[in-house]
Amino acid sequence: MKRITAGSKWRQAAHGFVLMALTLLALCTGQPQAIAGTEQGGGKMFSWQLQDAEVVSRGETMTSSTGTLTKGYVVEALAVTSQGKAPVRTGRYTVDVTAFSPAKDLPGQKAGLWYVRGTWTLTDQTVDEEALKTHHNPGTLKGYLDAELPFNPLTDGGAFDAQVRVPMAPGAGGWAAGDGTFTGNERFEGTLNLNLKKLSRSQRQGGAL
Repeated sequence: MKRITAGSKWRQAAHGFVLMALTLLALCTGQPQAIAGTEQGGGKMFSWQLQDAEVVSRGETMTSSTGTLTKGYVVEALAVTSQGKAPVRTGRYTVDVTAFSPAKDLPGQKAGLWYVRGTWTLTDQTVDEEALKTHHNPGTLKGYLDAELPFNPLTDGGAFDAQVRVPMAPGAGGWAAGDGTFTGNERFEGTLNLNLKKLSRSQRQGGAL
């Protein structure tokens, strides 16, 4: 653990903690899960099992009077589903996680809780490598993960739920714009449920909306 003690470097880090804390909004977790493959609110529910997770990077942890921040914690896992029409049948799930715990109450955040935010990708292993290099490639879904927890899943064991969101942008199979849940453990192994909408042909050709 890297500890910032004093001077301008400490003040810059503390200021950065505050900015980071304000962006990690507390979201409710533990939403009811829909049955995979069913229509939900104009979209379709897909479900993947995330397994064989491996920590690629443990990132960097900094502590100050503002709180404790870990960023750059990266996990990769195998994602599989039995749904024949899923946008990704077998793929690589990668999540880059940031976790922050304030030392005192901040707007929208409580001292002692951990605010976890991740950016993730789900990439089809069967898609050509060249195709994956394009901005809106046909083999990748991208999204965000948010959770408010009583423990730090980057250092402590335990089960947790997180809200998941996919932005409105073309992804694997033309699916995009959805939300769902991750239910799993500190290894980020578990179940990823996403309710996705299908973009029209004009939306897919036009890029992000």
